[in-house]
Amino acid sequence: MQVTGNSLNREKKILSIRLTRSGLYFYYVSPHSRDTEFQSQFTPGGDSVADLERALIVADARTGGDYDRVELSLDTAAAAFVPEELVAGLNAEEFLSHAGVGAAIGMRDVTTGTYGGICAVAYADARIMEYMEARFAGKLAVVSPAFCLLGACREAGVEGGALAVYPTEENVYVAGYGIDGKLSLLEVYPLSGEADMVYYLSKLAEGMIGGGKGGRVKIYLYGAHAGAYRSVVRRYFRKVSVVGRRDRA
Repeated sequence: MQVTGNSLNREKKILSIRLTRSGLYFYYVSPHSRDTEFQSQFTPGGDSVADLERALIVADARTGGDYDRVELSLDTAAAAFVPEELVAGLNAEEFLSHAGVGAAIGMRDVTTGTYGGICAVAYADARIMEYMEARFAGKLAVVSPAFCLLGACREAGVEGGALAVYPTEENVYVAGYGIDGKLSLLEVYPLSGEADMVYYLSKLAEGMIGGGKGGRVKIYLYGAHAGAYRSVVRRYFRKVSVVGRRDRA
């Protein structure tokens, strides 16, 4: 069978959707047109699936629809991270409970795909998950914003004895690297402002080299909101830099 070059080289259409507590963020990159990026807030007390359907109509109108892959990123502090090899026999609800994460009404546990041998186990809106799994069957990939952070760290080649930090609108993802340069922790916390950021980083730094002395722990900031926290982080940590170009998930 003859296969044309065009069919082999066709750019895949990938729609990224970040699901948060308050709404949805869409990101679509096209090689043939301008990038598409927009957000849609959930109606307070409304139907989240109806809001999602309306937002997808807008997304399809702007991108042409017919996606090869849809990435759903669960941006939530109701999550914990686990090595891939432990997922098969994992009781997700029990695991999250031990991690101090409780389920809210209308939520269900979800295990993401794998990045670097790590999966996220999280609670997400059950009806939205059911809708997305049905509509994009065979095309849906569930991921975590933490994977964007880990990817940026890998590209930047972060030093040992460092904390890599990815603040989003509602949460902050933190990856810790031991003095050997290997990943030693991966956490997510709810974030409402600078005080939260300083508290989390100070506590995590206490368990790293220098006994929490900010001058000896390097901080890498990542993501669209990194700039908003750079000044306050520099008050407590002398070594602060920004990694990565932009976050999509």
